[in-house]
Parts: sequence; C-alpha cells; structure tokens
Amino acid sequence: MTGAITAEEFPAHWVNLVNAGDAAAVLALYDEGASLLPTFSPVPAVGHEEIGAYFAKLLSHEGVGVRLDEDSVGAAQTSDGLAVAYGTYAFFYRLDGELQTFPARFTFVIDLSRSAPLLHHHSSLVPTPPA
Repeated sequence: MTGAITAEEFPAHWVNLVNAGDAAAVLALYDEGASLLPTFSPVPAVGHEEIGAYFAKLLSHEGVGVRLDEDSVGAAQTSDGLAVAYGTYAFFYRLDGELQTFPARFTFVIDLSRSAPLLHHHSSLVPTPPA
C-alpha cells in the first residue's frame, strides 16, 4: 500500500470499505496475524478467520455503516516505520426498524509499506461520562 494513502487518510479508506459492505475488501486490509479488539464483542479477534467472521456478522445488520469524525483523526509515526492512526467514528444500523447509532473510538496500528497494512485495530464504544 506504499504511497497509496497516508496514515491520516487510512481511517477514511477503512470507513469507505465498510460502508461499501465489502467484508472481503475490509479483511484484505488486515495482516494475516492482525488483532482486533472489536466494538461489539468482548472477545478479541486474531487472524483472518476470526476478524472475517466478526465483519461478516457486523455487515449483516440492516443499513449498517460508519460515519468518521474527520476532525478527530490524527496519526503519529513511530521510529520503526509503523504509524498509529486514531480518532472517533459512529457505527449505525437498523434494529427492529429503528436506526441505532453507536459512537466509538479507534486506534489503528499500520505499516503502509505492506499490502495488508493493518496490524492491530482497537475499537470501543465511547463511555458515558460520569454524572
């Protein structure tokens, strides 16, 4: 993926693939040994089989999509060629006919020199602030 996109652009690329509903294209971003701490599961997903199963289930929801908060996106380069991209997004889908929205935050650890650059992805629901 070298030269194709920057670390700052990677989250929008990921969101576009999720919004296209193409689980195979989303999975192709993840390294064979990648890890995912999923938004909607308490169990980590490691490797293509588990990550693929998670996205197949997620993308089966009616009207599923992700809205990226572009103003929240940032990235930091590490000394070993890796980059960390982070920010917030909101998942949405219909549940019993009603549109549900789930604000979440994410971190991607990526190596854009690789064809499958995503090495680790952490996504969690944004907690409700204490009263």
